[in-house]
Amino acid sequence: MNPFFFLSLLFFLFFSWNTPAAEATALPQIRVPSVTSNRSPFGDSEAPAWKKAATIHLEQPAYGMRKHPLWKTRPTTILLTYDRDNLYVMVICKDETDQPSGKKHDDELHRGDAVELFIDGIGDHKQYLEIQMNSRNLVRDVNYLFTGNTVELDRNGIVRDGRNQWDVPAFDIPAFQHKTSPILSSDGKKRGWRIEAVFPAKLLLRRNGQTQFSKGMILRANFVRLKHDRGEMHSIFWSPTVYGRPHRSPGRMGYLILD
Repeated sequence: MNPFFFLSLLFFLFFSWNTPAAEATALPQIRVPSVTSNRSPFGDSEAPAWKKAATIHLEQPAYGMRKHPLWKTRPTTILLTYDRDNLYVMVICKDETDQPSGKKHDDELHRGDAVELFIDGIGDHKQYLEIQMNSRNLVRDVNYLFTGNTVELDRNGIVRDGRNQWDVPAFDIPAFQHKTSPILSSDGKKRGWRIEAVFPAKLLLRRNGQTQFSKGMILRANFVRLKHDRGEMHSIFWSPTVYGRPHRSPGRMGYLILD
């Protein structure tokens, strides 16, 4: 074998193996406008703040997978806005065959059709929230804590040292407001469902000693929708991660830049 070819092959394999998957798919970012009035948009899907909100369309499949055809008729839109005290999120899910799971708070809603919101108010991967919500207005909120000295991530943004990462499903977000409502056609048929959620600044910013949002702050977040069909779970992301592992992938969260 030509020595030069052999060395070139080793060079290629080395850098292919050691190049993080995140480099192949850049982390998304979006600028989030503030609410322009003193009125909270929560509970009013027609509020002016929603019409001016940052808009995200979930389009990315999990790593190594193709976007499943079922998402063509089930688009998902995320709307984001904020004021000094709260981050407001609306999720619009188009779907005529919704199959939610769970009967009470903190049930494993991902076993049925649901959305998952991941938010890290500081961005150091040491503490972040997972909020599962579905069309039944049920919530599962989990607090993830890393108790080691240094968070090390693998090439897919997953925490390497799982022994120091703790899941706390018994955690409940204080003062958490949420609402789910159906999306109806003009003839009254269900065409999907809408989620609204309010995240208090004093919760997301607590670790850095702040209690209010301000222009220029950067939060980390990811948004996922889950759909169960014929015994399989399909997922669509804002920032793609390993299938079934978005809750372990804080390094794949995108950036919310408060405008």
